[in-house]
Amino acid sequence: MVALQVTFLTGSIAARREDDDRAVEWPPHPARLFAALAAAFFEGNEDSTERVALEWLEAQGPPEIWAAGSAGTPRRLEAFVPANDRDVLKSITDPL
Repeated sequence: MVALQVTFLTGSIAARREDDDRAVEWPPHPARLFAALAAAFFEGNEDSTERVALEWLEAQGPPEIWAAGSAGTPRRLEAFVPANDRDVLKSITDPL
């Protein structure tokens, strides 16, 4: 058995459920946790022992999840993300 304890460094998670964008993903999806572990590996010193552990974890079957706590009530954050409007991008990149 492998057990993971997750601590959010900012004290919260910014992940929504795929089926309901007003709900927090809880517990975090196993793929999200694996991606975080892989990111830590690749941003670190890429130790060969850690690589073997990640490859072992990757080869395991679907996890059985036991999660304590709850996600609570999500707090909506306003954010601006510019659209990839091709007409606008073309006008910026095309010379006059």
